[in-house]
Amino acid sequence: MPIKDEGKFIFVNDTIRLNNKHNKGDSIKILVSDYKVSNGKHILSHEVALLCKLIVRGEKMEFPIETLFTSVEDLYEKASEYYKNQFYFGKN
Repeated sequence: MPIKDEGKFIFVNDTIRLNNKHNKGDSIKILVSDYKVSNGKHILSHEVALLCKLIVRGEKMEFPIETLFTSVEDLYEKASEYYKNQFYFGKN
């Protein structure tokens, strides 16, 4: 369940695990202006303002949103893949 702050709904995962290890202090935060729940997914319309922030080893950064996402879960999946490949396995 997201929290609401400054007019945005905030979805946070601060229990990121890679290789069964919890990466303490790392997090993925997704901010959306609006969403609807359908079949257990948080559905986004194309007009929704999105922002995805990462904290990796204490550094704050933004995940570059270059495509449209239909759900918060889809965006989270891509952000997680980016986090894993960019910061832990060095793939570009």
